[in-house]
Amino acid sequence: VVLTGAGAALPVLTAPPADHTATVALVQGNVPGVGQMSVLGERMQVLGNHVEGVHRLADRVEAGEAAQPDLVVLPENASDIDAYADPAAAEMITEAARDIGAPLLFGITRYSQDGTEREVRSVVWDPQEGPVDHYTKRYLVPFGEYVPYRDFFTRFVERLGQIGSDAVPGTEPGALALGGTTLATAICFDVAFDRPVRESVAAGGQIIAVPTNNANYNFTGQPEQQLAITRLRAVEHGRPAVVASTSGVSAVVTARGELAYRSPEAEP
Repeated sequence: VVLTGAGAALPVLTAPPADHTATVALVQGNVPGVGQMSVLGERMQVLGNHVEGVHRLADRVEAGEAAQPDLVVLPENASDIDAYADPAAAEMITEAARDIGAPLLFGITRYSQDGTEREVRSVVWDPQEGPVDHYTKRYLVPFGEYVPYRDFFTRFVERLGQIGSDAVPGTEPGALALGGTTLATAICFDVAFDRPVRESVAAGGQIIAVPTNNANYNFTGQPEQQLAITRLRAVEHGRPAVVASTSGVSAVVTARGELAYRSPEAEP
């Protein structure tokens, strides 16, 4: 009984002071196909889907059909194009941020000069200043985002050659300030590990944000499993949580782990 009572009280005891409220929008732009390893190759279409989602939201706000958001959260890999190096991609994102009149948390892939390495980032994209702060994914999926012992394994598994560059992990907590709120950011696989969320909350995170790309796993149960982990993190830290996915499941979770909203899969 004591343990049960303590568990029920945990979100209240660990919750941050309620000094303000924030209106958070999520954009699930969808991808050209689901369950396909080629999704990241449809780069411009995926980027276009997600900036168009922001523009559609702006139209709804202008029409009085939706509240003006303080910030907008978009998925991991919302742009697999390096918008730091591609002026056209950067302009598309900037135009979307200006249209909605709020900072975006935008999933971007940042490539090294020679293209052999990349970072999976969630970037704070300001309507006026463009990219400012960012968080780099810390826990990467082996044989998905990087190939350990590449020279050895690619001899036996030809498909691994589709992973043309290896992602490198970040080292810093993902406490990102935008729109007057600090997001404790953990990208996709990060949320399965204690450290990224714990350190981001300790650094001031008020809402847990989980940008994710589950396009290769739609209708397999993996998105549901990841959502269940996110609900656990919300209770663990006494923070509400938001999940923004390319193709679902996107969701809003209360600080008590209750599911306030979930999106359909494979739909924008």
